[in-house]
Amino acid sequence: MAIRIAVLLLVGSLAACGSGNQQQALQTLYVGGYTAEKVPTNEGVYTVQFDPGTREMSQPVLYTATTSPSWLAVTEQGLYAVEESGAGAIHFFKDGKRVQTLPSEGAAPCHIAINDDGKTLVVSNYTGGSFAVFNRDPSSGLLEENPFTILHSSKGPNARQVTKPHVHWAGWAPGKDPLYIVDLGLDSITTYTKSRNEAGHFDRVGSQLLLPVGAGPRQMVFHPNGKRAYILNELNNTLTYAELESNGDLIEQQTISTLPADFKDHSQAAHIALSANSKNVYVSNRGHNSIAHIQLADDGKMAMNQWQNTQGDWPRFFLLLEDASTLLVANQKSNSLVALAIAKNGSLSETGQTLAVNAPTFIAPSL
Repeated sequence: MAIRIAVLLLVGSLAACGSGNQQQALQTLYVGGYTAEKVPTNEGVYTVQFDPGTREMSQPVLYTATTSPSWLAVTEQGLYAVEESGAGAIHFFKDGKRVQTLPSEGAAPCHIAINDDGKTLVVSNYTGGSFAVFNRDPSSGLLEENPFTILHSSKGPNARQVTKPHVHWAGWAPGKDPLYIVDLGLDSITTYTKSRNEAGHFDRVGSQLLLPVGAGPRQMVFHPNGKRAYILNELNNTLTYAELESNGDLIEQQTISTLPADFKDHSQAAHIALSANSKNVYVSNRGHNSIAHIQLADDGKMAMNQWQNTQGDWPRFFLLLEDASTLLVANQKSNSLVALAIAKNGSLSETGQTLAVNAPTFIAPSL
């Protein structure tokens, strides 16, 4: 009997050791936000260690000092950060050291995208109403100077009355050549493609998708099949589903509200993301302070499932960490990161895990 007990204890010890060895490694997250006059206690980009098993987060550590890095892009070569300022700039860092700074060719850059082959980077200038397309060296990450830049006209499509163009997002559909430009001020999405006649230039192609006056399109995501797009409209708090024609044109199919019907206070939609299985869309609502969970049918149509409180104020951004069944929210005005749990059906729930971070506006995972 004593021998049997000893064997059972040994087996139990080995099992416990095995379980410990399977513990998930910490993941480094980069957090950007506003600095200078807006948030004087912020110095730039910070790193946070995230535990996928417990959803606990370490205290922020300064990665690099820089001005208002409100949007980041992490690559194998290094980290890019916009400088959302009056002059506007894009910075490139390696191991926390600044190796390149170039003008963004417009005021208040707010978004960065890199195409699939890594040879092109585009930055959207919100206040400047322009976008700049940089040639990029995919091996070093360095950008060429003098990017191709287009300044959108201050006159809206079809002579509609608008105040000023505000380019808020630019990017490509999976496996597609056209570059899509989302302009919040002009309530439009315009497509461009590389010019056949002039190297490094882009020509407008196809027809614009015109959203309702005052919709304020802010961001969009594409389905992996390259045939569907979901457009988040900031100002009228709606989500639009559109299908892509063979020539890249967007054809609207459905629009729903991102807010409950009985909510009447001020709110502005902010960020959108599509789950890896393409069955769930998530949207953040600043003001309602929620993440809206929308389920997608096989035909792409949308159905609202829930609104999950973000436990903070002004959720400007969120990051899907699906391997850890987590949605991590950046609450800008309440200075916090909040971890929400993702269920198998995509629904969200509170976890109790939060971290104090000054004015977070972006979260990026390390590669």
